[in-house]
Amino acid sequence: MVDDQGVIVAANAEICRLFAYEKQELIGASLEMLVPERLRAGHLLHRQGYRATPKTCRMGPGVELYGLRRGGAEFPIEVDLHPIDSPDGLRVLALIRDATEEKHVRDGLKASLQEKDSLLRELHHRVHNNMQTLSSLLNVQKQGLDESGQDVIEYAREQLRAMSLVHRALQRSDDITHVDLADYLTSLISDTKQAHGARGRFVHIDTQLASVNVRFDFAFIAGRIVHEAVLNSLKHGFDDATGGTVTVGLSRRDHSELELSIVDNGKGLLPPEFASARTGLGLELIAQLVKQAGGTLDIRSGPGLAIVVRFKHTDSTGEGAP
Repeated sequence: MVDDQGVIVAANAEICRLFAYEKQELIGASLEMLVPERLRAGHLLHRQGYRATPKTCRMGPGVELYGLRRGGAEFPIEVDLHPIDSPDGLRVLALIRDATEEKHVRDGLKASLQEKDSLLRELHHRVHNNMQTLSSLLNVQKQGLDESGQDVIEYAREQLRAMSLVHRALQRSDDITHVDLADYLTSLISDTKQAHGARGRFVHIDTQLASVNVRFDFAFIAGRIVHEAVLNSLKHGFDDATGGTVTVGLSRRDHSELELSIVDNGKGLLPPEFASARTGLGLELIAQLVKQAGGTLDIRSGPGLAIVVRFKHTDSTGEGAP
């Protein structure tokens, strides 16, 4: 126990054993003698702040605290503070516990997590590179094929590029299990447009993407939906000479839903009944992906084409990431 000036006024046998002092050596001494010299200035400021607003609490939550034994040995501690009113003024009862074992366990878990993080980043790096290699091999294989065969190969290459970008984003992300969906979709859209050369130059793609962290499995699905929709607009939505605009949006509708939209001002679906039937390989794939993610799909045609997908989303941070 210490007074409001940080002078030790009482000490039990456990404290004496913990710090290797006799009781009479502690009584009347400054509390700072039990704190490593490198930490004393900060401890003094903390004690002054506590004196202004005393309350029962854990000292320095989330901060590693250290005690100083006789002889200069440091060791990790945990301290619970309890203010006590007395006739002589404020007294603070400090319950101090040796946290060496707990720190050893925490350090082991931290090292294990860092190792797993490094392994996962390396895994994502290798998957990304392997997909890039496979895409290059497919490009070689399409030589000599007829136009229909080349289209099939090129479509497969586009799918590989879209998936490989997720692994690249995960490799660079602070959180190895989540990615910023806006950053990923921006890269994906740019890559998709660039892959379509001359046709892409006549089409402006406007992105209005809210920053949302999502799990990588959801990013795969959202990326493939955007890829298919943008690809459909680039290939079939516009006349080559006039071009047009595709707007890709991502927003939070509320705390439990995300909305993903791909809207163009092109020719729409012809004939009009295609909009309700949702025919066509690209649109059918989009419908399957939306169903897989548990979302809802709305396709509107004429003028232009609008694909709107809504997903339920929750996360522990309250930001609402799938």
